[in-house]
Amino acid sequence: MNRVARVALFFSASCALALPPLSSVSASAHGDEDHGQAPPPPTASADSRTATATTTAIELVVRWPAKPAAAGPLRLRVLASDYASNAPIEAAQIELTFSTPGKPDTTVTMPATKSPGVYEADVALTADAHYALSATIIAGELVDVAAIPDVEIGPPPVVAQAEQDHGGAWFGIAASALVLAASLVALLVFRRRRRARAAAAPVAAALFLFAGVARAHGDEDHSEKPAANAAKPSGKSGHVFVAKESQFLLGIRTAVVETRALADRVIVPGTITAPPERHAAIFVPQSGRVAPPRGGFPQLGARIKKGQTLGVVEAVLSAPERASFLSEEARARSDYATASARLDAAEKAKARLESLTGVSSRQQIEAAEVDVASARAALADAESRRAAFTTSAGVSRFELVSPIDGVLADIAVSPGEMVAQGDRAFLVLDPTELRVEAKVPEHELARLVGDGDAVVSVDAFPGKSFPGKLLAQGQVIDDATRTAKVIFSVKNDEDLLKLGMFARVQIGAGADKQVVAVPDAAILDIDGRRVVYLHTAPEEFEAKEIAVGRRDGDMLEVIQGLDAGARVVVIGAYTLRNAPAR
Repeated sequence: MNRVARVALFFSASCALALPPLSSVSASAHGDEDHGQAPPPPTASADSRTATATTTAIELVVRWPAKPAAAGPLRLRVLASDYASNAPIEAAQIELTFSTPGKPDTTVTMPATKSPGVYEADVALTADAHYALSATIIAGELVDVAAIPDVEIGPPPVVAQAEQDHGGAWFGIAASALVLAASLVALLVFRRRRRARAAAAPVAAALFLFAGVARAHGDEDHSEKPAANAAKPSGKSGHVFVAKESQFLLGIRTAVVETRALADRVIVPGTITAPPERHAAIFVPQSGRVAPPRGGFPQLGARIKKGQTLGVVEAVLSAPERASFLSEEARARSDYATASARLDAAEKAKARLESLTGVSSRQQIEAAEVDVASARAALADAESRRAAFTTSAGVSRFELVSPIDGVLADIAVSPGEMVAQGDRAFLVLDPTELRVEAKVPEHELARLVGDGDAVVSVDAFPGKSFPGKLLAQGQVIDDATRTAKVIFSVKNDEDLLKLGMFARVQIGAGADKQVVAVPDAAILDIDGRRVVYLHTAPEEFEAKEIAVGRRDGDMLEVIQGLDAGARVVVIGAYTLRNAPAR
């Protein structure tokens, strides 16, 4: 090996040996960053700073500019929410007091903005100073005070350090380039020698060291590209950041987990039905054409009075039917005339006896009164039979009359439609109280204890439940389904339940037990796991897997994963699932 080759090889090896400390300097100068993790999520604004306070009644988020102007007031924003529900506190009186040693206190009143729960005002504060903040909130019966011990006015000193860190990174890159240049020089020299293959080993070692330095630098791409994992969905676990403004806009609401009494219940399917005395199906008595009554058909859902005419069926009679009908009508008219004459004669006889004072006895007058009453009853009966049918050119008219008070639940006919005898035309229903027919498996019958109370829910109104009262329990087991029928009455004051709805019936099956319980609306099913989102800080949430037990209405027992006092999201949990992870 000639002298030039020895010098090149020595220079290359020296640079390679110097790379480990240089690479460590570069890594430390680069801020000990872990490029495998996402950067922290942004705050509500990159140009603002935030402080929070929480009491047993409220949550406060206070924001102010990160770089306040050298002169002029500071713009403050306060976001106030209820601690338990996370609902924005509206129309509140909020007063902020800033205190710092050696200066008088500064107090400002925060006027409400058009956005619920958001208050803004300008305040004159000294930049580059620390303050203790006290907030007084009055909203109706709510009176509370929240304290924030340290509010720093001024930008955080991180910009200069970041520039210094990236300068160190460039130093490491320059050292790596120097090693590469030396390695290339050595390679050119050794290629002219016979023993180039043997000399290539130290060169390859130097190149390997250079590649190691590149990997130690994290394979960074310093071009301006967004981090690939900066907005990963939070998935089944992890902390989630959501600015309070976004919480208000999305309507995220929470509830405090409590210890409460839950009953053991058997959950079975059921169907909404109507009591026999509270619904009436009106059928067509004779084939014919449907005609509206005077004033037209009532609208679906209209209130119906007992005796109200809903429609008319006009039946065209055949010749024999018409002859028979006319004969009956003539007989009815004759009976009506006879009854009318009888009543007239009875009334005249009574009047004549009453005029013969001292001649007629009291018994004769009473007998005449009885004759008058009987004649009137006969006339009323004849009148009803005469008015039952009317004819016009061989057409008979049958009125369809409601026998009960209620609402028109169904109309199965339309004007001019031809209907057959026995068709259902109308359904009138009193919906204030309905029934639920539950089908209980025979192996669960032994668990039904107590007064048989039930909680009824339907898919149309998730989160809504209706209390049921036991009316009857069937004594026959269905051969096909091996179930027994159990009937409950359910109040329907809000008119939400409809006939034929599928219902989920939870029947009491054991004594109450004090357990930690959460609303059903708070639980998400994620890949077969039960997950809730906890409200851990004013602008942070955490996904937590739980195990559940018995159900009572819309409440579920928490066997594992939650303690009483935690706040769980009951509205907006699916939104949080797709939010960026903290």
